[in-house]
Amino acid sequence: YDTLTGLPNRVLFQDRLLHSISQSRREQQKLALILVDLDNFKTVNDTLGHAAGDEMLKEVAKRLQACVRESDTVARLGGDEFALILMDAKGPVEMARTAGEIVLALGTSYQPMGFDVAGGASLGITFYPDDGETLEELLKHADVAMYRAKERGRNNYQFFTADMAAGVADAMLIETGLRHALEAGELSMHYQPQLSADGRVVGAEALMRWNSAELGQVPPMRFIPVAEKNGLIAALGDFALCEASRQCAAWRLSIDPDFRIAVNLSAAQFRNEKLTEKVVGALEKFALPGSALELEITETVVMEDVARGQSVLKSLKDQGCRLAIDDFGTGYSSLAYLKRFPMDVLKIDKSFVDGLGADHDDTAVAQAIIGLAKSLRLEVVAEGVETREQLDCLIQLAGAEGFIAQGYYFAKPMPAAEFERKVAEGFLLAKADGITQ
Repeated sequence: YDTLTGLPNRVLFQDRLLHSISQSRREQQKLALILVDLDNFKTVNDTLGHAAGDEMLKEVAKRLQACVRESDTVARLGGDEFALILMDAKGPVEMARTAGEIVLALGTSYQPMGFDVAGGASLGITFYPDDGETLEELLKHADVAMYRAKERGRNNYQFFTADMAAGVADAMLIETGLRHALEAGELSMHYQPQLSADGRVVGAEALMRWNSAELGQVPPMRFIPVAEKNGLIAALGDFALCEASRQCAAWRLSIDPDFRIAVNLSAAQFRNEKLTEKVVGALEKFALPGSALELEITETVVMEDVARGQSVLKSLKDQGCRLAIDDFGTGYSSLAYLKRFPMDVLKIDKSFVDGLGADHDDTAVAQAIIGLAKSLRLEVVAEGVETREQLDCLIQLAGAEGFIAQGYYFAKPMPAAEFERKVAEGFLLAKADGITQ
């Protein structure tokens, strides 16, 4: 048995599953296997400590047992992974009801060590004999379904279907490769320039790239979601922060003494109690003032816990860092709360810039964001500027000095050496010439 929760451990669970398969075969009945993986549990351990994590796991065990019959098996496989065996399962309709109850029970908040922690779990469900007739098949397919639940936004359940296997196999391949990438030096940062009204390159946004020896160039939209699910996002974030700081120090000497680099903070980084300590460490390592870093946080992340969000942002602001709300207009957009956060920059999301001049609604949203930023004395960064028409529309809405521009119209994200060359050649200045006209 598992010493922490008192539940059957992995060895006993596998023995019971084999016995249950034999019994179901004999009696010609279905059985259901449910794999349960807690969402964001690693963050609890990392930020609150293992004692809080252990307390939470014991509570999870109690909640799971309360959702099923005494004759069913609830086991802890290890870490934050649990499994349930439900005999004489009638089918998806009945199991959807049970799975829904489990998601609801585990989604309710926890209070380990007096801390308030958001709940959530991803469930993968498979049936004997429909989805497999052996222990290995059932476990593999339940795991596949559980991965799909995580892809669908977590805190939900998914039944295994045959077409899931290919997508999850890709995610597992990415996860394995990503762990190797951190050690093998396959990750790098590319930089997309940000230009001021007078056409100067005043900064850049740092964006991660992965050139895998096995998989080739892996786009961020493929590996970032996987990293967020498996806890690797924290290590990626630390790498990005360090690399961006190193590069900013170099460019403050060669390009502009006030050059700044924008770095995206993930939800996991923002929740980490040591975030400010890590930022200060990067600044001190490369002898940078806080204003050299612009830390980008999405609305959704900040609004998860308003009180804590205020505290974290104030701590970063006290170090002199510039703070930016990324993708503004796509999340909560709570103006009342926005006034309470010590922000410096609003970034207009690319989805609104795309329709500038052509889509009345997008233009109206951009105009409203620019007006809001001006009233709060915040700088506006328009990201995703891809055409001359979009740039002209922004100038019309904000005035030539009313925004910083960023996007493929000027340049794509590029390696540091290429960035330096384009700045030296005046290429970016030529592209930006129209801002001041």
